[in-house]
This record gives sequence, structure tokens and C-alpha cells, in this order.
Amino acid sequence: MNGTNEDMRMTTCALSRLPLWRPALLALAVALLGASQATAVCVGDCDGDGRVSIANLQACVNRGSGLPAPSCPAADQNNDGTVDPNEVDRCVQGFLDASTCPMVFTPAPTNTVGLTNTPAATNTPVRTNTTAPTATRTNTPASTNTPTLVPTNTPVPTPTGMIGESVCTLVTGSQLFLQTEALPLTLPPTGTFSIDCGAPGADGTAACACELIQFGAVVIPAIGDVCVNPAPGCAPGLVDCDGGAKIDVDLDADHNIGACTTDAQCATACDAHCATLGQGYVRQSYGCEGYCQGGANDGMVCDRDSECPGGQCPGGEPVAHFDKCNCTCAASGIGDPSLAGGLSCNLGTQINVELPSNGHCGDTATIHLPPVCGNVTTETSTGVVRNANNGAGKTIPATGAESVDGARVTCDALKAKTLTGLKLVGQLGFFDSTLGDIRSRNTFVCQ
Repeated sequence: MNGTNEDMRMTTCALSRLPLWRPALLALAVALLGASQATAVCVGDCDGDGRVSIANLQACVNRGSGLPAPSCPAADQNNDGTVDPNEVDRCVQGFLDASTCPMVFTPAPTNTVGLTNTPAATNTPVRTNTTAPTATRTNTPASTNTPTLVPTNTPVPTPTGMIGESVCTLVTGSQLFLQTEALPLTLPPTGTFSIDCGAPGADGTAACACELIQFGAVVIPAIGDVCVNPAPGCAPGLVDCDGGAKIDVDLDADHNIGACTTDAQCATACDAHCATLGQGYVRQSYGCEGYCQGGANDGMVCDRDSECPGGQCPGGEPVAHFDKCNCTCAASGIGDPSLAGGLSCNLGTQINVELPSNGHCGDTATIHLPPVCGNVTTETSTGVVRNANNGAGKTIPATGAESVDGARVTCDALKAKTLTGLKLVGQLGFFDSTLGDIRSRNTFVCQ
């Protein structure tokens, strides 16, 4: 009887364990199936080909910098929709060594395989104290020679063939901001100019020429009717359809770079002065005060503009600072790389001042200034007048050089002759006007 009871207890115990074992075995089987279907790739392996390519790495860097870039789920380890600096570092590590790259796991498929006809286990010994294999990958320190990548612009398609000619009509937002030691003066310009660009090359750039078509009279109190005329012969600028070219411009006008007794002597000194400012700076205009520049009496001593018919007498009315060399230097092709569509060109202008003022141009010019090629750009223009009004160390503006930014459109928009939103900025300097030395900050907004 005791033996029978013992057998019954053993059988009852075995049966009581079966409901516990079967769910455990089923869960283990499903887990193993799921593990076999899960995949893992290096952080930054955007296309899942088993490596982090340079293109993948650039996508990680751009996304981490908030720039446009192709989608790369493998770069976003915590799946928060962004790529943070730590994730960018892991992308770099994966690029350097795929064998030690940090991993990001792709979830296993959700299809569950059903198990049928599973024989019940009987009296299976329970294994205890079994150490599970550890499958955790440890991160090996990345190589110390990690390349530094600078975020780059997302490539922009470059139009093929000639971009062609467009006409910019000045609209609201255009201004001539005239700044002197005494006061600022803002004037609204009117007029049109053309932008004519060639066919982009392999680097995405094309030559662009800007030419003034018409400019309305600018009435400046105490000076007169300022009439801006076209002046051909300026070197072309360029447009960069996919970005990267340096096309900022700068104006550095100095009232007094030294003594002179002839215009030619001042021109030579001005060339040497501009060269000291850095690569890209060239002479834009000059004048030896008290000597006729241009016209019938070119080079002769003068005291006022009326003594230089067809030209001007540098130095004011009458001349205030005899034998001082005025020098204006202009630079283009400088600064930071432009974004796609950046444009810079040289706008040729010749200015007459007509008195008495009647609000329109076409009268006999009282002052006839030499032509200048004024740099304008959609990027950044900087300008300053030094030794203003022949005062040593004085500048206009008083705080030193000042910058203003333009606004670009795409090369496709240029080709379609759609210039709305294009803003070109540039600066000019003038010496010894009735208002004194002037820095003119010019903004041309197109329609």
C-alpha cells in the first residue's frame, strides 16, 4: 500500500509540472525563432550593405548638423527622429572599422510561427545553474585619426545650357543708404539692370555680366541731382549653381594714403596700397586732390570743378586738402563659400551731378565722375571709409567696417527669368562732397 501511494505521488508530481514546462518551451522556441530573424547593422549603415560608406558618413554628419540629407534610420540609435552628436561619433567609428562598429538592431518580423502536435515532455530533468552565453558586443575605442568632416550642401541639380539674360526691375526694399560723419540719408532708387549668365561648367559656375539699363535721378539735398549712367567694360562676375565659390565683396576707401603731385603718381600709390590689403583687392577709383581728373584740363592744378570742364577737381569745392591721394580698393572672390545660387557681378556706373537740382537727369553736368565697376553680390558686402574727411584714424561708420547680406535665387530661377526675391548688395565710397566723405551702402531688390 505504501508503494502504491508513493507511485501515485510521483505520477501526480510529474503531471503537475507539465503545464509549467510546455509554456516555457514554447516561449523559448518563439524567442529563438525571433532572434534568428532579427538583424543588426553598424550605426550609420544607411543602405544596409554591411559598411558605412563615405556617403553614409556625410549623410550622418549633415543630419546631425541640421542640413538636408538622405534618410538614414541606422544613424538614429534611439529612434527619436534626430541624429545627435554621440550618434555622429558612432557613425564615424563604423566608417573607420566595421569590425568594431557600434550596432543598431532592426526589429524582428512580427509573424509568429504556430507550433502544433508538440509531444508532452515527461520526467525531463530540470537543468539548473546554466550560464547563458553573453552576446553583448563591446565597443572598441575608435582610431585616433578620425577624419573631420565639414557639413556640405546637399547637391543641387545644375541647369544645362546657357542660363541667359534676365532683367532686374528695382522694387520696394531697394535703397541707397548714404552715411557721412554728420548724418545718414536713405534714398529709394528706381531703375533696371540686366544679368546675363553663360552655361555652367563642370564645377557648377558660369560667368555673369551685369549692366545698368536705366537709373532714375537721385536727388540729394545740398548736392544736387545725382545721375547714374551705364559704364561698359567691367569684368564679368559669376554664379555658382551648386554652391562653394567665394563671392563676398569688400570696399576699403581711404581719404589719404599719402602725398601726391599728379594723378598718375596717386594711381601708382593706390595700386600698391590695395595690394597690401590682401589677395583680390584692386584699385577701383583714385584722385590726387587739387589736380583735374579727366576732361579738357586733365592733370592741371585746380581749385574747383568748374576749372575741369568734362571732368572733376578732386578735393571738394573749393579744394580743402591739396596734394592728398584718395584711394578706393575693392575686392571680390573673398569670404566664406557661397550657398547654391550665389551670384556676384560688377555693375559699371558713371555718375554726373547736375545743378541746379530739378529732379531729373539730362541737363549739363556740373561734376563728371570717372566710371567705376561697383561689386555687388547676393552674399556679403562689407565697406568702410578710412581717414574720413582727411581726419587721421576716423572712419565711416565710426565703429569700422560694416556688412550687409543679399539674397539668392536658384540657377533654374535665373534661367526661367524669375528674379523675385533676388537681392544684390554692394558699397561705394566718395570723398569731399558737399556733405563730406560718403559711404554708400546699396541694396537692389529685384522683381
